Amino acid sequence: MDELKKGLGEFLLATLKSIYGILSCGFLTFKTYHWFITPVFPLPDISYTQAVGIMMFVFSIRTSIPRKLKPEYYKDSEDMITSMHIVAPWIILGICWIVKLFI
Repeated sequence: MDELKKGLGEFLLATLKSIYGILSCGFLTFKTYHWFITPVFPLPDISYTQAVGIMMFVFSIRTSIPRKLKPEYYKDSEDMITSMHIVAPWIILGICWIVKLFI
């Protein structure tokens, strides 16, 4: 029973991380599209939901190469990757915002 709870918890956490990744990267796509693409190219605007749909498409076709780590490094590496997935879109958005200020 404990293994079932652990497996269910891991599945729920992976699902929440995926949803967060899609929504945050969708927001990043939405903002950068309006800041950098629309002023330069005569393309139609996209909404936030369309940007999220684009990110869902990109995430579905993107492949990841599994890394082989020693067991003693796996937990630290997994925590670092998880924290970078949470913080990275906002760091990129901040850098893009600074670039937008100077353009």
